[in-house]
Amino acid sequence: MTTQEVRAHYLRVWGEPSREAAFSLGEHKVEIFKWNHDRTDEGVNLYATCGASRALQSGPGALHRAEFVTGLLPEEDGIARGLAILGTYPLTGHHLSYGESITLPDPLWAGGRMTSFLAVRPMEDLVPDLPLRDGSHVQFMNVVPVFESELRLRNGRSAEWLIGELNDNGVAWWDPRRGPLVR
Repeated sequence: MTTQEVRAHYLRVWGEPSREAAFSLGEHKVEIFKWNHDRTDEGVNLYATCGASRALQSGPGALHRAEFVTGLLPEEDGIARGLAILGTYPLTGHHLSYGESITLPDPLWAGGRMTSFLAVRPMEDLVPDLPLRDGSHVQFMNVVPVFESELRLRNGRSAEWLIGELNDNGVAWWDPRRGPLVR
């Protein structure tokens, strides 16, 4: 039932997706929805998981579930597979908190060089939490594609610090064709 509620929530926030894809990864199914940049007020193409929230996040007293959202301009629909892989992490008992990253063994999309997602607190509430009947809620986490070198540069600092450094150096972190931050 959770995936139907998540889909309905996305529809209330952004309307019908421009595109949808479904991925079966082992025994887990994750859908990816896309909204073109001209269909929302965010100014980027939005990609979001649907299916990750079938599992409660691990940890004592955990009452939340997670779905993942990223924004790219220009579009890079190849990110759907990497995002679907990320969407299986909660289903396999892994937990992702703000400020943490997950690095995949392959690039996030074909021909790309970024292999990691960094969970950052959105500057504005992209998608409000979705309360569920079981007392839990779905948290929609903003994830940003980053280079492994940027994760090393962060060196124990916050995710917000890294986004600030990207901004201060004129790096459009939402651009899938960008190069890494060099310092």
